[in-house]
Amino acid sequence: MDDKLVTAIVIAAVLVLVFGSWALAWRARRRRHASTALPTPPADPGALRSEHRVLHVATTRADAPLERLALPGLAFRSAATLAVHDGGLALVLAGRAAPVFIPASRLLGAGRANWTIDRGSGGDRLVFVRWTVGEGAAAVEADTNLRGDDPGALLAAIESLLPAPAPTGESA
Repeated sequence: MDDKLVTAIVIAAVLVLVFGSWALAWRARRRRHASTALPTPPADPGALRSEHRVLHVATTRADAPLERLALPGLAFRSAATLAVHDGGLALVLAGRAAPVFIPASRLLGAGRANWTIDRGSGGDRLVFVRWTVGEGAAAVEADTNLRGDDPGALLAAIESLLPAPAPTGESA
């Protein structure tokens, strides 16, 4: 047998093994997160405070920007509109019929980031929203990473829904 043919067969076998393993791992991740119900908007989400055109970059496990969550509708990058209501955030994703609604009560924080899985922004142009996904023992803290035209205004709008920090107990 020709050495080039053996080399080609070995390389092809390794590639099939790598891509097959990747596909099986992604399938298992999707199955694990498929039962996680994302909140839908209530009949009255409250007054609309602001609206922002954004790119949903990724939703990852909190403080683990390389661990993508395969949540229905949030598994991949998508153009979106973020509506900030008194009751929470409504994320309307292109190609998804129902918006993902993050109630203000589930918001844990927000901030700036300069990278997340497979995407660097060249500065603090990404805004992450930290929130609780799921219920009970299956609850996970997630970071939904958004990129907008005006990250400062986007972050300020999201932070307006966060509870005020507890007093430190120091007197002036």
